[in-house]
Amino acid sequence: MESKTTLISVLLLVFVSVCLATDPKDICPPRDLIKPCYCEKSCVKCHVSLKCDKVLDQDVLTDVVRKSNDYQYATFELRDSSVQYVPASLFSIQKIESLYIFNSSMVSWFDEAPKVNYDFDVLHLNDVRMSRSIQWDLFSSFKSIKRISIMHTTLRRLDESFKNNIPKNLKELRVYNCSLSRLHDSIFSSFTQLVTLELDFGKIKEVKRSMFPSPCKLKRLTISFQKLSELPGDLFSNMPDLKELQLVGNLLSELTKDTFASIVPKLTTFKIHDNPIKCGCSIHWITSIDRSKWRGPWFSGKCTAPKELEGKELKDLNNSHFQHCRE
Repeated sequence: MESKTTLISVLLLVFVSVCLATDPKDICPPRDLIKPCYCEKSCVKCHVSLKCDKVLDQDVLTDVVRKSNDYQYATFELRDSSVQYVPASLFSIQKIESLYIFNSSMVSWFDEAPKVNYDFDVLHLNDVRMSRSIQWDLFSSFKSIKRISIMHTTLRRLDESFKNNIPKNLKELRVYNCSLSRLHDSIFSSFTQLVTLELDFGKIKEVKRSMFPSPCKLKRLTISFQKLSELPGDLFSNMPDLKELQLVGNLLSELTKDTFASIVPKLTTFKIHDNPIKCGCSIHWITSIDRSKWRGPWFSGKCTAPKELEGKELKDLNNSHFQHCRE
């Protein structure tokens, strides 16, 4: 009898231990509690996500969030919806770590500035139509944001409001097809942990060294399909970790020694095709660097002038093409 009691006690202890060890973010609430939204776990090691599709009433979204106050989610996803805002309680109560919004209309991001005293992972907007301009001050109480991705969503400038309110430990920023045209002169200078920056399909005409920290930890820099016609000579100075550089589809005609000669030999990816590159004497420096590994899709760029070099790959240029140039 005593051994039986001991066994039951052990089993009970194991059961309680397992229950206590269960992460709250691995448990979905009852389906009826969060209709018309739903909860799912996308992979074995993933935590649960709250997903809402085709929500057209703010009260419905607010009610779903309120009813699930006893639960936590790793991710909240809003898709094909039209609402005023995302309830800030998703952060303070449900402790979401990632926010994804797709093809939706909103007035503002949140009903109030969320207080996020934990590590926030991803903010992703794709085709989001906002009746107000983006209010970066709503992120002023975030302890951290690891990654921000904004696609097909109007964002005409990155200004002081972005710089002053986004946590400085941001690691990745992607802005794609958002009509971005203006960058503050020191926009990224205080983001000392930034390792990936992608600004693609916009109207940016100028970038400056002052926009980045010094030293800069960027490993990947993409500024493609913009309106860049020239780059300052010191742009890539004090960027010791830069390995991937893409400047595709701009208006760059000169690849000057001051700008490129010191950084290009260190790169594992250098894409500069779809630019009107003039292969005159100013690019003679390229023949002095090792281009034996410039193969495949990771290195690209062609001459558009002079006529005798039109279509010539940058990797194939040699001293014979510059015999007329003075040292």
